[in-house]
Amino acid sequence: MSALLDHPVPAEAASGAFAEALEQAERDKARVVLTRNGQPVAALVPIEDVARLEAWEDEQDARIAERAIAEWEAEGRPRGETLEEFAARWGIKLDPGAACLGPFGSRRQRNGRQTIWSRQSGGA
Repeated sequence: MSALLDHPVPAEAASGAFAEALEQAERDKARVVLTRNGQPVAALVPIEDVARLEAWEDEQDARIAERAIAEWEAEGRPRGETLEEFAARWGIKLDPGAACLGPFGSRRQRNGRQTIWSRQSGGA
């Protein structure tokens, strides 16, 4: 469900309109499109939508990575190594809870391997 704020909101009054939009997103699970000069510029969405989007992006990223790994190996190149294998090879002790938590505190794992999150710091 999307809701377009149906009237232009001057910047001076934005805080009241934002509170209303936030309430719609939280209570009604509405996707509220924010406009400037009648043009959509941003959206305020329920956190559940963000979690679903993150999960979908994770699936897409995993597919792309698996495809790249398959191509790499099909070309006869050596297999890569997991974070755990790399750490063991270089004598690095990993903290199981560090650097592997996502934006919502969930641990990401794919095929039993932990992956490092970098989106929080603006990386890819």
